[in-house]
Amino acid sequence: SDRTGSVVMGPTISSWMPSPRLRCERQAPAKSTHAENGMREPPGPVHNRLMDETADDSVRAIQDYFDAMGETEWDRLVRSPAEQVALEVHRRFLTRFIQPGWRVLEIGAGPGRFTIELGRLGATVVVTDISAVQLDLNRGKVQAAGHEQAVEQRRPLDVRDLSDFADGSFDCVVAYGGPLSYAFDHAEAAFAECLRVTRPGGAMLA
Repeated sequence: SDRTGSVVMGPTISSWMPSPRLRCERQAPAKSTHAENGMREPPGPVHNRLMDETADDSVRAIQDYFDAMGETEWDRLVRSPAEQVALEVHRRFLTRFIQPGWRVLEIGAGPGRFTIELGRLGATVVVTDISAVQLDLNRGKVQAAGHEQAVEQRRPLDVRDLSDFADGSFDCVVAYGGPLSYAFDHAEAAFAECLRVTRPGGAMLA
């Protein structure tokens, strides 16, 4: 089928960088028995499991980070002129691509600045975030702005796992704020999953 659509990677909206404990560090591989022949032994199941566990630890640390940020995450996008400009650019991308009646998966929705904008544009939004604290804030902010009717559901979500959603079940996926970067070694697969759940001819904004 024709899957022609739009993938828009906007300017960064955050200067936040994970601390060293949040990074998925790679350990030097053990000496291979094939090294003398110039061959590299492929990673085995034990290596893969250890890398997955390291990534899981990093993702949990990111979850803790955004839980601890709380209300600060709402203010972060307007605390400097540069961030205000980035916020406005992202809003304009939404205005350009989102159509009334569209079903949108918002990944890393945070406290709801873009959820509110999606509501204003007439979209129906599945609101997701890795942080339960941010989802609670999202509910409060969106209700206060008068756009709770736009929210289909809220649910915790790790961008590495979109298996609950069927192929092409959304008109658009919005992943502002860098949630794909938190997937670490799984970022490419996470990106592919975002495209999978976007309908042919839809849009992905990140």
